[in-house]
Amino acid sequence: MFTLAQKDPPDVAEACTAAGAALEAIERTQAVVSHTKSYFTRGAEKRAEIDLKQLVRDTLQLIETEAARHKVEISVELAPNLKIQCDPVQIQQAVVNLCINAIQAMSDSSHNRHLQVKTTHKDGGVTITVEDSGPGIESAAIQQIFDPFYSTKNDGMGMGLAISQACAEAHGGRINVSSTLGAGTRFELVFPSSQVISDHI
Repeated sequence: MFTLAQKDPPDVAEACTAAGAALEAIERTQAVVSHTKSYFTRGAEKRAEIDLKQLVRDTLQLIETEAARHKVEISVELAPNLKIQCDPVQIQQAVVNLCINAIQAMSDSSHNRHLQVKTTHKDGGVTITVEDSGPGIESAAIQQIFDPFYSTKNDGMGMGLAISQACAEAHGGRINVSSTLGAGTRFELVFPSSQVISDHI
């Protein structure tokens, strides 16, 4: 690959212009992420006591068409009596993004396409797990998948997982990810005990 530095003599002005453009792109990206996180954090006043089982069921109805289009089978395992204090729109958006990401990851898979969604209560907190039977993610790429505008798809915007992470962090939670090449990927949306309505556990 030919670079500006390989020119003889190097075009310093052109290199400075390119570096300036790259810096501006980075600053714009950081601004988008900051704005997104700020938006979701401001949603605190919209939080309510939500039945997680019903929320996930309602969410899965939103992705049924996409799953059918990609011939993906969905299985659900939802624990009863799990209630959390959350903004339901944010959490629904986070789960939709994780599910759509999983469905699209399996779009070129030649073997069974299976999406499993489950909720569990562990160590005082609550976890929503979204697991697919897709091709898996390279270990190096896992470090980047939550970066805004990073996508392994040619037509992907690379914002879905970043938004899901922002939703989780706005609720004091996090997203864990583990993946095995050729076997699939598991995302865990984890909510701390502070968001759980303990009377219903």
